[in-house]
Amino acid sequence: MFKKEYQVTGKADINKVWNLYANVSKWSAWDKSIDKVVLNGDFQNGVTGTMFFVENDAPPLSFELKDIIEKEKFITIATFADVCVEHDHVITLLDNGEIRIKHIVTVQGNNENMVQGIGCGISAKIVESMGAILALSS
Repeated sequence: MFKKEYQVTGKADINKVWNLYANVSKWSAWDKSIDKVVLNGDFQNGVTGTMFFVENDAPPLSFELKDIIEKEKFITIATFADVCVEHDHVITLLDNGEIRIKHIVTVQGNNENMVQGIGCGISAKIVESMGAILALSS
């Protein structure tokens, strides 16, 4: 199993942060690995979607939204072959008025080398992406 947690803290408008998450057409603005995201409905629990990546050889990835709490958190779950990728996105308004953004990436599957590779690939620029969210929301 691969499980890592990443976080950034800074000045940002929590409404703008949530809008960048809840409006999947904006995901490519803060995650440069994404070309576009198509959601099969509104940003709600149980709704599915597909991520298309900038890399030409990366296949589209189907996912499902779960545990959505507006302006607090949501999770994307993607399952393919025998691999399950869970990506938690958590927003916390701190007492000093700053925002903490935390992403937790969990990858499980039978092939540990594949699990670690996928986890490292997803995590490679995650702090950069979270920093972009803060910058776009300040």
